[in-house]
Amino acid sequence: MNVIETHGLTKRYRSKLAVDNLDMTVAAGDIYGFVGKNGSGKSTTMKMVAGLARPTAGEVVLFGDPERGGATPQGFSRIGALIESPGVLASLTARDNLVAKALALGMTHAGDVADDLLSLVGLDPVDHRRVKAYSLGMKQRLGLALALVGGPDLLLLDEPFNGLDPEATRAMRLALVRLNHEHGVTIMISSHVLDQLDRVATRFGVISDGRLTAEFTDEELHERCGSSVRVRLAAPERGLALLEQALPRATFRAEPDGALVVTGAALDEVSSACFSAGIEVRELAQQERDIEEYFVELMGGMDDEKDGGVR
Repeated sequence: MNVIETHGLTKRYRSKLAVDNLDMTVAAGDIYGFVGKNGSGKSTTMKMVAGLARPTAGEVVLFGDPERGGATPQGFSRIGALIESPGVLASLTARDNLVAKALALGMTHAGDVADDLLSLVGLDPVDHRRVKAYSLGMKQRLGLALALVGGPDLLLLDEPFNGLDPEATRAMRLALVRLNHEHGVTIMISSHVLDQLDRVATRFGVISDGRLTAEFTDEELHERCGSSVRVRLAAPERGLALLEQALPRATFRAEPDGALVVTGAALDEVSSACFSAGIEVRELAQQERDIEEYFVELMGGMDDEKDGGVR
């Protein structure tokens, strides 16, 4: 079952088209990495999924419910969200924030719920400081805990690694994987921290200028960014013809500097083929495609865009 489906989802703010005819699917059990530059429409999309913004056109279907696009109170009640910044009461302690939300949802044993969630996200349940004294990273963790009150089936997290030091980032990452594996929570995460996202996501969606440019699994990502062999030959045309005969399952791509990039064959196979065919080799090396570079390519390249504006 797909937990999220969007069909032609569109959002316009006056002259700004923030999300443009977006079709996206998030399956039950996914940790879905939502990747895009600032201003690409990530946060706006997540707000529409969470029911915090009304689409200009198109629909959101939640939990396979086609009625009214699935955007029913029952569907929204199964969602926990941390979008843009945590909504916390700064004059209360972290525990009191969680207890207040649990009581508002009619939960019994609100104190126990608060203690368990604080421990899960790495905060001290007996810390009596008010939230206004917390660092940005601590507020992020509290925001995650608040999103988990009520045991949601779907968790929407917008840049959850912002402001976290390496230890806190690892704790957050492990908490998300545990929620997914042990409790079956489907998670959608937008993040610029691609190395962290790559460690947890099972599927990815890439958005550029409000349009979804690609969706693929973690396995497909690593196949596309897997090992290749770069070889420079003394006689490129003759050498390419001989290598194509010797390595029929491999694919070959010519680089602007005249070198060949060979995929589908190991370094020792390319070396052996060159030696057997008497091909003079001037350069031979194994290389990995940079994952971040691949995402940047899908997002439309780098620019000088700054934080702010429609996200």
